[in-house]
Amino acid sequence: MSTEMKRLANRSLYLKKKSSPGKSAEIPSEIVFHTPWFSVEKIPSRAEWGMGKKPFYQISGPDSVSVLPLTASDQIVLVRQYRPARGRFTLELPTGYIDHDETPEDAAKRELQEECGYVGSDYFFLGKWGYNLNRESKSHHCYVALDARRQPDITVHEKIDVVLCAARDFIHLALSEDFEDLTVLGIVALAQAHLGVRIPRFY
Repeated sequence: MSTEMKRLANRSLYLKKKSSPGKSAEIPSEIVFHTPWFSVEKIPSRAEWGMGKKPFYQISGPDSVSVLPLTASDQIVLVRQYRPARGRFTLELPTGYIDHDETPEDAAKRELQEECGYVGSDYFFLGKWGYNLNRESKSHHCYVALDARRQPDITVHEKIDVVLCAARDFIHLALSEDFEDLTVLGIVALAQAHLGVRIPRFY
């Protein structure tokens, strides 16, 4: 079994345990659909939610991580890959699920290596947030990787292209039709606010 298949199998088992019925005495849930990546849970509604008697369907899954890699020459390392859900190629930051046996920072380092073949000399944690708050229960952890550099001995995902963008040109890229990942804009803004003069300006 390949390393990726083992990770999917472990993730699937982890999700079943994490999302199992009866995990909360207050709000019992029932898994109605399960994949290695996410589960759909049926949760009885509560009066204070204002939903009437209709059940709520929640998407549960492992937390995820994104990393904003910045090189010593003030370039952002992006990835270009095909997203079937969008029906197009997209530009994004290195992003992925956090495996059940690793920390968020370890996941950020792994995703940067797997998707780009890069490593950073210093990692700065920006925080964790949610998105699609009306449906998903997971959190998204965000990092900046400073002094990111290519490691030629690392094999990267063959279906992902690495794209370097000068930090000063990022705003022009963000406003173009080639870019549609709103998460990246938030991470860039947070990085600018937290790190200030330690990183280049993005506009």
